[in-house]
Amino acid sequence: MNSSVLSTRLSRQGREYLLQTSWLESKQRIVTTLFSEGKFISQQALQCANRLSEQELSDLLKSVHHRSSQETSRLFELSELPNGQHDQATVRFLLGEAFYQAGLLEEAMAELKITLELQSKNPTAIKLLAQIYLDRKDYHQAEIHLQSALELYPQYADLRLLSAEVLSAQEKYSAALAELEQALLINPYYAEAHFESASVLIQNLLGRKEFELTADLPGRALHSLEQAVRLNPAYADPTLQLSLEQLRKKDYDSALQNLLNLKEKTKGRYRNYLHEYYLKYISQNGALDERSLAQQIKSLQQLVGQNPAYADLHFQLGTIYMLLCRYITQKAITEYQKALQLNPHYKKAERNMKLCENDLKGIDLLLKAML
Repeated sequence: MNSSVLSTRLSRQGREYLLQTSWLESKQRIVTTLFSEGKFISQQALQCANRLSEQELSDLLKSVHHRSSQETSRLFELSELPNGQHDQATVRFLLGEAFYQAGLLEEAMAELKITLELQSKNPTAIKLLAQIYLDRKDYHQAEIHLQSALELYPQYADLRLLSAEVLSAQEKYSAALAELEQALLINPYYAEAHFESASVLIQNLLGRKEFELTADLPGRALHSLEQAVRLNPAYADPTLQLSLEQLRKKDYDSALQNLLNLKEKTKGRYRNYLHEYYLKYISQNGALDERSLAQQIKSLQQLVGQNPAYADLHFQLGTIYMLLCRYITQKAITEYQKALQLNPHYKKAERNMKLCENDLKGIDLLLKAML
């Protein structure tokens, strides 16, 4: 290859960013890394086939880098010049979610704060902002933020779980377990709350904080983990089985470390890609590319097949199908237009084109409503 490292410099509101895409021959991976003012932000890796020629590898490296650069630039541009045809609170939230998943926490916080200025009663935005405070280890601010949120939304189980994580990070284990108990009263099938309960119990024991919480261990923690794996197939992992064995042997340090590793592993397993497509739809006036949609459908179909009881995956797949429907309808219109250019008196082509144009208006209204 001519070069195994490609770089692009980006800027937004006075901040400088560097996007680098590299070929790691020893691992057969293409790695894209984002830096901001010299600090590491995030990294994505693509495993490559062993039999790629040098030219194929060079083309793939350029393609991956171009796409990453284009996606990041689109986020920055839309943040500075949002599309006025769409609800601004929605656009700002989508940008906040996209920045968060890109590892750009400060940018995400800024967008979420604007979202809440425009739409103060938005529990999803409130939750994500609290998650960012937690990720930044700003536990005091996260706790204050969540206390206010729970006054507005006491029946929102996700906020209870997040509050428990913030409290346990401050070694407030009794309060954390109380939040988890509330979450499970709201939703007895909340696998993540069962999982977190086991983690909190073990952390308390190891930290020697509250003696009354150590009763019935390891049995209580084992029960919580067994409930979690029944309810969420993502926890059906060899790491969990190892943790269960370690708990039975009262090897609490090792069990906790494996649980924390599994929590991190499952955290990003079902990443929500919908915000990416919504933002593309908004910024490109509905223009989407077939290849990325088809790839995402294939990926989601595989995940749904493995986890048929995971409702969010079905939701994401349904929405991607709607976006594909929009793309296919637009392609049909383009082909009818070409037919009419060749034969201006082609009545069937003219009729079908008008029918598709009417359908497209309906699909656009539907997608706008979905936002």
